Order: sequence, then C-alpha cells, then structure tokens
Amino acid sequence: MPGDMGHGIAKVLVENNFKVLTFLKGRSKRTLKLANEARVINIDNFVNINLITTPHIGASTNEAQLKAGLETVENIKKILAGDSSVEI
Repeated sequence: MPGDMGHGIAKVLVENNFKVLTFLKGRSKRTLKLANEARVINIDNFVNINLITTPHIGASTNEAQLKAGLETVENIKKILAGDSSVEI
C-alpha cells in the first residue's frame, strides 16, 4: 500500500538513532498515522536542511522494506565515517 516502503525505511532509520524528516501536508490520514508510528518528524519546509534521499526501489514486502532500510543505514554510517566506497 502507499506509504509502506517509506514507513519501513523511516522506522529502521529512527531505530538506528537517525532523525527522519518529512513534509506531510496534503497526505492521507493513513500516511500521517504511519509517519507518527515511525516517529518521523513532520516539518513545514526543507529550508536549511541537509537532505538524504533514497531511490524508489519497489520494496513491496516487509522483508524488502527492512533490507532497504538497513542498507540505507549502513551506507549512511559508511559515508559519515569517510568511506568513499559508497556511491552517492
């Protein structure tokens, strides 16, 4: 369903001590609920924010969402540690 992949990735990032921000204006009640459950921070704009984006990968199962989230977290950790092997 719409919102499942983003919710899954956000949940893993938050569980690994990352702050996840989003702009939820105009989104469905379900999306608002999922974002709240994942402890995603709703903001009014993206001014002065360093942004990390992930591609849409069609992670349609819980396992695929978890894998995508964990890979994203691992890549972020590598980048922060100065590992240049991660493609940006």
